Amino acid sequence: MARRWKKIYKLTVVVFDKTGTLTRGELTVTDIIAADGCDEEQVIAYAAALEKNSEHPLAQAIVQRARTSGINIKVHARLET
Repeated sequence: MARRWKKIYKLTVVVFDKTGTLTRGELTVTDIIAADGCDEEQVIAYAAALEKNSEHPLAQAIVQRARTSGINIKVHARLET
C-alpha cells in the first residue's frame, strides 16, 4: 500500500465513473477532451445529438452543456449502428 501512495504524486488525471457519488445532486459536464482533429464543440454537438431524446440524467447533462454553449443540436430521424 505504501508504494501506491508514493507513486500518487505522478498522477495527472483522475477519472471517476460513479454517478451521484461526487456530484452536487446536479449532473453537469465539466470538461471535454477532444481527440486530435476534433474540437470540443464537435464532440459535444455529436454527443448531444445522440443523447437528445434520452431521459437519462447523464444524457440530459450533455444536452444542457450543448445548449448553454449555444450549439445547435441536430437530430437525425434514423440512426444506424
